[in-house]
Amino acid sequence: MATPLDTGLISYLIPLIIWIFVFVLSYALLEKTALLKGTQTVHAIIAFCIASVTLFIGNVSEVITFVIPWFIFMFIFLGLLFAGFMFFGLKEKEVWDQIGIWTIIAIGLFILVIALSYTYADVLTPYAGEAGEKTIQSETIRTIFHPRTLGGIFLLIIAALAAKFITDKSK
Repeated sequence: MATPLDTGLISYLIPLIIWIFVFVLSYALLEKTALLKGTQTVHAIIAFCIASVTLFIGNVSEVITFVIPWFIFMFIFLGLLFAGFMFFGLKEKEVWDQIGIWTIIAIGLFILVIALSYTYADVLTPYAGEAGEKTIQSETIRTIFHPRTLGGIFLLIIAALAAKFITDKSK
């Protein structure tokens, strides 16, 4: 029985959503950076080609499928955070000074690293070799992606941001 909450149709629309996302993102980057000295039509054609090629690369589509919901969640959360700060009387510039663009970039890179490790886990797994075989690559990957190491890196990022905010307040 069909229900309004049935999300089975979305799985058929994922390639279209990925194509639109990549097209809009690449077109916006080409227009904003003016990397290629061309017109809007040239930028649209290049963005069309990039988006079309992206559909045929399976792992990239998986990464984008994993990343899109998290970025949407992050932007909704940031919008609510901005609205909350502005509700209490802060100006938009003061909110940007408090949060900072580097915090958003760090969170975005963290989401991207998680998506890459999730998508390419079968390629980067340290357990791919024969039973009991230890190689330099497998031990390095096992060390980098160990929960304690990732937790330590996360704590270092938090400590660095806290130090930045504390020193900015004292100036």
